[in-house]
Amino acid sequence: MPKKSERLRLVFELAERKEQTAKEQLSKAKAYLDQQLQQQNMLASYRVQYLADLKARMSGVASVAQLVSNQNFIRQLDQAIEQQTAVVENARSGFERFRAEWQALHEKSKGMSDLLARTLKEEQLAREKRLEKQIEDDFLTRRRFQ
Repeated sequence: MPKKSERLRLVFELAERKEQTAKEQLSKAKAYLDQQLQQQNMLASYRVQYLADLKARMSGVASVAQLVSNQNFIRQLDQAIEQQTAVVENARSGFERFRAEWQALHEKSKGMSDLLARTLKEEQLAREKRLEKQIEDDFLTRRRFQ
């Protein structure tokens, strides 16, 4: 039968692999969130720039059709920004879910590591005690025969 530490090592290695997988998923979720935030910021910046350009071009008289066209485009930009905000919130909630999962697995892995270290230390102490007892018994046996 394998030692307790050997059995625990297998469990610890499994916990580490699960943690590593969760860490990779967390990294991908973070990259996706960052990408979506960047997209949202680009849309917002484009909107601000478009309004500034529009204001600069509107120094004179504009046709009603042109005003309606500009207004429709701004409305479409606002809708795109709203949609992107929803995408960002979904990405953020996904990231938080992966972060919580990784954190739980990290704590479990750390706990297994600590338990394995304690078990190895206990086994080492037990080996030392057995060796000490054996040395003492050998010493007493030699004394009796002398």
